[in-house]
Amino acid sequence: MDVRVDLLEEKKSLTVETLLTNFGSGDEPVVLRMSLDETSKLAEILNSALAGAGRKIKENFHSKNKEILLTIAKELGLKKSEYDVRSNKSGPAIGEVILHTDKFYLMVSGYSQDQFMYRSVTSRKDYTGGDNQWLPASMLEESSRQKLLTILRRFQ
Repeated sequence: MDVRVDLLEEKKSLTVETLLTNFGSGDEPVVLRMSLDETSKLAEILNSALAGAGRKIKENFHSKNKEILLTIAKELGLKKSEYDVRSNKSGPAIGEVILHTDKFYLMVSGYSQDQFMYRSVTSRKDYTGGDNQWLPASMLEESSRQKLLTILRRFQ
């Protein structure tokens, strides 16, 4: 994003990227002397830039995890009619991506990105099922997925 903030009183122009990079980077802090109007304009631009970054993070999370869960369904030998993969984008939060079969429910959540939850169910209309079980998110990665597939095959 190439947005510029013109600081009229100081006769300087800064990009949002420069501001975001310099704040908290360990370098000398950026000191801005701005009028109230300039401060409001900067806050509006930064909020817009951060919201755009948040949308991109959310889209990447959902896209990546949908792909992983579809791959898991395929590796389990499930037919398309035997499972659903859903996204709940939960407003401003990241949300979750779910693989739901007639035997198990697996949820990858943006709230807990270091682990994911699975549980037994009696159907795809069963949203409470058995006790929640938690596994490290690393088991979703291709290199560790065989352990996860072994666990999920017990439900088939």
